[in-house]
Amino acid sequence: MIKKAIFCGALWLMCSAQSALAAYSSIVEATGESCEAEGGDAQRLQLALTDARRNAAEALQTSVDSYSKMNNYVVVEDLIESYSNASVETLDVLSRRLQDGCLTVTIRAEVTPQKNIDQQFVSEELLADPTIPLTVKLWLSKAQYTLGEQVSIYLKANKPFFGRLVYTMNDGTQVQLLPNPYRSENHFQGQVLYTVPDAKDSFLLEVTPPVGVEQLTLYASTHPLGELQKSPVSGMYLINNSQTSSDVRNRTRGIKIKAVNPPTAKTAAPQTPPEVAEFAEVSADVVITR
Repeated sequence: MIKKAIFCGALWLMCSAQSALAAYSSIVEATGESCEAEGGDAQRLQLALTDARRNAAEALQTSVDSYSKMNNYVVVEDLIESYSNASVETLDVLSRRLQDGCLTVTIRAEVTPQKNIDQQFVSEELLADPTIPLTVKLWLSKAQYTLGEQVSIYLKANKPFFGRLVYTMNDGTQVQLLPNPYRSENHFQGQVLYTVPDAKDSFLLEVTPPVGVEQLTLYASTHPLGELQKSPVSGMYLINNSQTSSDVRNRTRGIKIKAVNPPTAKTAAPQTPPEVAEFAEVSADVVITR
C-alpha cells in the first residue's frame, strides 16, 4: 500500500493513443572548430558550435542509415528518413580549447527527427526487431481507474535499455518508481515484458485522492542515464523538490557516452565515428476518476 502523502493518484498510460506522447531522439558528443578571426571570440565560438552541431547530425545520419530495412516497415522507414532533416539542440558544452588561433569545442547534442513513431503503431513486430532504433512501449490494463483500484504498469522495448520510470503529481511532486530501493536494476533486456509493481517491489499502486490528471514518464536509453538527487521513501525514491520536471529531463539526458572527435582538415588518419546513444521519452496523462 502506498501512503497518500507520497502517492496521490492512479496511473494510466498507453491505453489510448490520443493521450500517449513519445519523443525519440539520439544523443551524441561531437567536436567543432572555427579559425575565423573576424568578429572576435563570440563569433568564433558561435561558428565552432555550429560546426559541432553539424558534425553531430552527420554522425547520427550515418548511424541511422546503417539500420536494417529488411522488414520494410513503413513507419520505421519514415522515421529513418526524417533524420535527414533532424533538429539539433546543444545540451552541454563539454570543453573549449583555443590553440594557434583556432577554437575547438566539444558538445553533447540531442538530435531529434522531424517525426516520431506514433505509439499506436508500436506493434509486437516492431518490439521484436532489435535492428531498428530504440522503440519502447508502456501501457496499463485499463484506460482509467477509480478510487481504491490497484494498478499494474507494463513496459517493453525492442532492444536492451537503461530505464527510469517517474510519476509526477498535481502539486509537482515526483516519485521514481524504477529503479527503487528494492529493485535497483536500471538495465532492462530487450523483447522482455516488465511489470510494475512486481514481486521485487515493496509497494502496491492504489488509486487515492485527489481525482484529476497527473503524469507518468518513462525515460529509456541505450546508454546509462544521468543521476538524479533523490531519497528513499516507502519503497520508492522521492526526487528532491529542487529538481523540476525540466531538470529531471535534462539530468536524465546527461548520459555517459564516449566522445570521439570527427575527422578534420588537420587530421589525415581516419577516426572512428562518434558513438550514438538512442533515447526515448514516453509519457501520458494520468486520469483519476471517482
